[in-house]
Amino acid sequence: MPFAAAVSLLFAQPAFAEGQVRVGVLKFGTVKWELSLIKRRGLDAKHGFELVVADFAGGEASRIALRSGDVDVAVGDFFNVAVLRRDGADIVFAPYSAAVGAVMVAGDSPLASLGDLRGKRIGVAGGPVDKGWLLIRALSKRDFGFDPAEEAEEVFYGAPPLIAKKLEQGELDAALNFWHWCARLEAKGYRRMISFEDAAQELGVERRIPQLGYLFNREKLNSEFADAFLAASREAKQIMLRDDGAWDELREANIIKPKSDAEFAAYRKRFREGIPRGFDDGDIAAAAKLYEILSGIGGEKLTGGAAAFDKSIIYAGAKY
Repeated sequence: MPFAAAVSLLFAQPAFAEGQVRVGVLKFGTVKWELSLIKRRGLDAKHGFELVVADFAGGEASRIALRSGDVDVAVGDFFNVAVLRRDGADIVFAPYSAAVGAVMVAGDSPLASLGDLRGKRIGVAGGPVDKGWLLIRALSKRDFGFDPAEEAEEVFYGAPPLIAKKLEQGELDAALNFWHWCARLEAKGYRRMISFEDAAQELGVERRIPQLGYLFNREKLNSEFADAFLAASREAKQIMLRDDGAWDELREANIIKPKSDAEFAAYRKRFREGIPRGFDDGDIAAAAKLYEILSGIGGEKLTGGAAAFDKSIIYAGAKY
C-alpha cells in the first residue's frame, strides 16, 4: 500500500474536524515539548480547539500527510514550502523557532575559525544541502577563500546522533549538527565555533529569523482554528521562556529526557534563544535575503526550482 494511502487510513477525517487541530511531528522531535505543554496546561481548550498530535518517523512523512489533509499542521522550513508548492500544494508558513544549529568542536580543539576547517575531517548532519552547511560554505568562501565541501580532508554526511558520536570518538575535527544535538555536546564540554544563525548574520541577514515554522495547507485551511493554534503556541512559548517550573514539569513527565542536569540546562537555554519575539515585515525581508544566499549555493536541489523567495508563503495570521 502506498505510504500516503496508509496515512489516510490512520487519520481519515476532514481537515480541522470537530474542532480538532491535528499536528504531524517527528515522534522524538523537540516540537513535542511545546505541544505537550499546550495539552498539559489546557491551552488548546482555552483557545477553543482540541490539539491532537500525530507521530511520524520523519519530517517528509508528516508533510505528505499535510498535503493530503490527513493532518492540519506539519513542521518545516521555507525550502520545504518551496518544494511542496512546486509539487502543487498551496502551503503557507508561520514561525516556530529560530534555533537551528552550529559548528561544534572539542573544548580543547585548536580550531578557532572557519578558516581552520581547510584540510580537516568534517561531519554534517542533514546531508549536502543542509541549510547550516550551505551557510558555512558560503561564509568560508567569502572570508577565507575556500569551500570546505571541496577542500576538507573528508566530509562525512550522516544522521545527527551518528555525527555527534563520531565527534566524541575523535573521528571528526568538527561537526555541524542540529541545535539540540549541539546542546548535548555543550553539556559534555564541547564548544561552538559558530552558530548557523551567526553565520547568516555575517552574510548580511540582519535579523535572527525563525527558519522553522508550522505549515498549513491553504486549500484545507480553517483560519479560525489555525489562528487559535498559533495563539496557543505563542502562549506556550512565553511560558517556556519565563517559567523554569514548566521545564521541570516536562522533565518529570519524561517528555524531555536529558541525560544530565547540564544537558537539561543546555536544552532550556538554546530552546529559549530560538523563541521568536515577534514576526513582522522586517523578518520577512530577512527571510528573503537568507533564501537568496542559500538558493545561490544550494540550487534546485534545495529550492525545488523556486529561485526567489515568495512572500505569499507567509500565513497572514503569522505576523505579530
